Amino acid sequence: MSTLELAEARIEQEQRVIEQMIRIYCRGMKHAGSKKDGRAGSETIGGTDGATDRERKGSVAHDGLCPDCRELASYARERNARCPRLEDRSFCQFCPVHCYKPEMRARIAEVMRYAGPRMLWHNPAYALKHLRELRRHRRNTEA
Repeated sequence: MSTLELAEARIEQEQRVIEQMIRIYCRGMKHAGSKKDGRAGSETIGGTDGATDRERKGSVAHDGLCPDCRELASYARERNARCPRLEDRSFCQFCPVHCYKPEMRARIAEVMRYAGPRMLWHNPAYALKHLRELRRHRRNTEA
């Protein structure tokens, strides 16, 4: 595999984790339409039931996210795919290039603060790997 292919595979893995963290946040915060709050099932937005987009605003898509969290997940996927530092990428919080708009950066930071500790239960292997890489990154930047 080339360096670029490895970087793209890493971005895809990171995107799956970001989406998982957004799902944890959405369900944990009991956003309108998240499956955990019991107000919505598996209905999808864009169906042919004759309802308008406004009527569907609180519905949940197949991914189990409310509209706001789905928008954040979509934005994160777009930004990560366009990362200018794809090959030498580390953590976004330490990157000199900020791809996210300030509002979206604040939203994703809130998601990560909430979901990060809970990742130990949902995806322990990735959570421990992330902590190890973070520690290594901090050690290398201090030296």
